[in-house]
Amino acid sequence: MKIIFLLFGFIFHPNNAQFDKSGVQQTLDAHNEFRSSIAKGTYVTKGLLHAPATNIMKMKWNVTIATAAQNHANKCPKGHDGPLEGVSGECMWSGHINASKGVNHLGAVAAKAWSSEYTKKGWETDVMSDEFFNSGVGHAIIMTWYSQVNVGCGVKLCQKEGDYQLAIVVCKYWGEGQGNGKIMYESGPTCSACPPNTTCDQATGLCDSKIPDIPEPIYKYDELVNSKPAYTVVMGFFLMIIVQLI
Repeated sequence: MKIIFLLFGFIFHPNNAQFDKSGVQQTLDAHNEFRSSIAKGTYVTKGLLHAPATNIMKMKWNVTIATAAQNHANKCPKGHDGPLEGVSGECMWSGHINASKGVNHLGAVAAKAWSSEYTKKGWETDVMSDEFFNSGVGHAIIMTWYSQVNVGCGVKLCQKEGDYQLAIVVCKYWGEGQGNGKIMYESGPTCSACPPNTTCDQATGLCDSKIPDIPEPIYKYDELVNSKPAYTVVMGFFLMIIVQLI
């Protein structure tokens, strides 16, 4: 009698996922670090040091708009989403990545790309206008606006191209008081004019509403659409034993 052991097999691994809490934290931190540098008056573009801000809010993760952002990202879109109630702005980023590194870092990568628009294009006014917004700094303006208190983002891995995969990041925002002729923030001593029911976070120079930075859950999972993960075959093993009688 021969006993033959064969070791082989496959397992299936999802190649599509939303941000988990680590990804959310990295995304939120990138936004607030940028806003903090403006609030503290340490932000420099093209040699110009910008005045500190009295009233820039600390951004918080919002479950409702995060779900809307993920739903748009799930479409692998080539353009922006339509207007949505409770959303005052949207930023999109795409890039080819090594998917084996995961997606959690991509929210911060996207946020830094958007904020860098000032460095590339300049920032010569604090007054909102169509001309200013369309000068190549629209994403940075959305990230700067003092009352932009809520953010929610989604991420999607789309078509594969060689060893890389196209990734899409969508962030949506909500804040009051935006519009042409209005200023992005009030200049003056850092967080000296925080809105009612907020306090100055001395570490960041941002006005903090004291609600949790990241709520649980981070998405309304029952409202996500087209989120069923696609699967790729990765190495795995199982054991087969063949018994042969002689």
